[in-house]
Amino acid sequence: MKVPDFYQSLYKKYSHELLNHLLAKCDKCNHQGHIVIENDMFIDCDCVKSFYTLKKYTYCGVNIKHLHRDEAWFEKEFEPKTFSKLNHIKANLDDALKVNFIIYPASDKHWGASHIGNQVLKYCVDAGKRCAVVSSKHIMDLFFSWDREDMNGCLEYLQNIDVLLIDEFGTEYNSKMKDNKSFVANNFNSLVMERKRLDKTTIIASNFHAKNIKETYASEIHSIIINNFVGLEIKSASRKKSEFEGILVKIQKPELRDCFEDIDMGQNKKKGCF
Repeated sequence: MKVPDFYQSLYKKYSHELLNHLLAKCDKCNHQGHIVIENDMFIDCDCVKSFYTLKKYTYCGVNIKHLHRDEAWFEKEFEPKTFSKLNHIKANLDDALKVNFIIYPASDKHWGASHIGNQVLKYCVDAGKRCAVVSSKHIMDLFFSWDREDMNGCLEYLQNIDVLLIDEFGTEYNSKMKDNKSFVANNFNSLVMERKRLDKTTIIASNFHAKNIKETYASEIHSIIINNFVGLEIKSASRKKSEFEGILVKIQKPELRDCFEDIDMGQNKKKGCF
């Protein structure tokens, strides 16, 4: 199956970023990617060998930040039950892929759906499945891209790939979608139903609890997911950090850190809900 130019360009960009990242961190080859040996011959450095191993993931759309998350990292960052679920899926991958499932945090205090989703997709790539990670925003934008010559090719690609991970579900909601809920729901339903007819697996990684889908998108999309997906609820070992807490990490002086506290945005404003 031919990968449309749009996704080829996107995934090649990820691969290029991966190579640059590995070269920049490597002092063994002085960031050149090769080591000179006798008679002016050279061999690939370990950083380039690592790139050859990892690019199979970036060329499916896996972001660089998800490439170096090993089993020990997941065991540390997630509660035992969630880590156990991940191991069971890995050990029984073909059975797990017989259903569509949505990965979502147990509450607003938890995080990590994208991490779990991308890790599952890496298992699928290792098992020889044809896979793709596409952000929910890319898919929703595609529904409104009537003037794009490759629109049909992109939709056909998304329909036919063995395992499709729709990442960051819920963060792309905008006024265009809000004003065209039925249109978005119908197109989303067509994509899911066609993949189901073809016996392909669809995984959704959501940034908010599944119960908020109805109020964030539309009752139609809520119904599509309820009727065609099972839930994979996850719990992180630590609570979700706010963007402001991320800024605090950059502040080195303890006396300056003590000046600030997390911002209380109120109970009614939830990420991904409008």
